[in-house]
Amino acid sequence: MASVSVVSFIYNEEENVKEFLENVCPHVDQVMLVDLESSDRTVDIAYGYTKDIFRKPHLICGDSYKEFLAYHAKGDWLLWAYPDER
Repeated sequence: MASVSVVSFIYNEEENVKEFLENVCPHVDQVMLVDLESSDRTVDIAYGYTKDIFRKPHLICGDSYKEFLAYHAKGDWLLWAYPDER
């Protein structure tokens, strides 16, 4: 059976990240996040759901984050999602 990795970058998503991860984690094989130097509790909350969290500088263009996540994801399929999506 094919495996699925959810990939995303996050920045100050304290209000959204818990519900986001509770909704996706039971249905996928891996969740990988790039944190853009959040200044709130986003990373602390996310670590309760995944250890695949990488801190990167907050840049204007997110293309390098997408390439990084796609390269390191282990799933056969990638699902790109944002914490504020439902």
